[in-house]
Amino acid sequence: AIEHKKSSGKDYRDKIKESFQTARGTWDLYVPFFEVSLDYLKNNGILALITPNKYLSGTYGKCLRGYLKENSRILSLTDVSHLPVFESASVYPVVTIVQKSFAIDDSYFLNLHLPKDSESNFSEDEYFKIKQSSKFLSLLPENLWGFLLSTNVDTLSVLTKGCRKLDTVGRIRATTTAAEAENLGNLLVSDENLGWKTLNTGTIDPFCNKWEFQALRHQGNSISKPYLPRSNEVPDDRQKLYSQPKLIFAKMALSLEAEVDVDGEYAALNCNCISNLKKPWTLLALAVVLHSKVISFIYKQYFDGLRMSGGYLPFQAPQLKLIPIPEVTADSLSAINIIGAIKKFLANSLNQASEVNLSLEQISDFCVLELYLYEFMQKNDFVIGNDVFKLLHKFDVNSTVEEKNIILQEIFNGSHINNIMDKITDAKKRSKDLIGLILDNSNITS
Repeated sequence: AIEHKKSSGKDYRDKIKESFQTARGTWDLYVPFFEVSLDYLKNNGILALITPNKYLSGTYGKCLRGYLKENSRILSLTDVSHLPVFESASVYPVVTIVQKSFAIDDSYFLNLHLPKDSESNFSEDEYFKIKQSSKFLSLLPENLWGFLLSTNVDTLSVLTKGCRKLDTVGRIRATTTAAEAENLGNLLVSDENLGWKTLNTGTIDPFCNKWEFQALRHQGNSISKPYLPRSNEVPDDRQKLYSQPKLIFAKMALSLEAEVDVDGEYAALNCNCISNLKKPWTLLALAVVLHSKVISFIYKQYFDGLRMSGGYLPFQAPQLKLIPIPEVTADSLSAINIIGAIKKFLANSLNQASEVNLSLEQISDFCVLELYLYEFMQKNDFVIGNDVFKLLHKFDVNSTVEEKNIILQEIFNGSHINNIMDKITDAKKRSKDLIGLILDNSNITS
């Protein structure tokens, strides 16, 4: 979109936008080609295009997806993103075949052709052939279709059933506009306690940040321990936001990374955040869920088509708001809240015990999955939430660092932890196609 605007000019793009209903947002030129190509066809005519797969997941593809759904049958999608289809273009292509139709029957089947592995050539025996119901075209918010290029469609359907979108849990917004980031970045100083500590994408880690140890880069300058002064030059709405408790998300990363700003200490340039959480959600509980393998699995199915060079994915408001969040109660979050407190402590601790982290991560991911699949896990006697709460409730956030380390060593070296870990192992073995699949194969960078 940016290159097309540079080469063709704003006036030309505006003319295309006026002529085609699919040319919305930061659309690429291939988007209106779908529309004009369908327009040229007779009813029941066939159209085949090879394009970037971003229209399946990207925000700018929302209108195109809706247009195709209402004016055609999606006959097939063939993933060729692993093949060097275009020598000069750095894109992940998909072959889309549709049939123009004025009367769309919702109950038809589309054919999905998916490579068996990254080494597959473009031959029939090296592709999975899957027939999928057209109902899945409407499964996700905004008619996201990127997940159709996955063999885990049915698992995703089970996992997200009954969920709500993240933007119904709290308010998601940018921490600055691009112009504000430039202006506020020029105000940054290293004077202690002069204002808000300031982050950007490069200084955010899960549950913590590198503010104290890594300089913030802005317009070619490095600023150590940057503060944004409290002044009239900072817009009132931004001052209010920075002073609120919030999660601050790195805008681009290999996997989701969010600082837990419990006390409203931080401003951030060119990031996104969520604040004003609705009960019973807390920042720590939500951070545990969002950093889990469950969300990694879901996010990969939703947005893998948006992956960029180096494997980086966008974690911006249009994607964040669509993350499915389970319905919960205060009781169901009891263990999750304690896990969050421990993770926050360990993330900021210079003496992180690897054995504690390893066990805690497995317990954390399993407890999050329990929120999404409670009925299934209860039926199969896989539920561990109450046991985890009883085990971890001794952790006191108000105790000293030394006391916290001692209690964690006692917890994670005791016999009770082994019983919980054995139950997790047993559940993954007995439910390889669901629990095992999600927890063992959810690496978002794969």
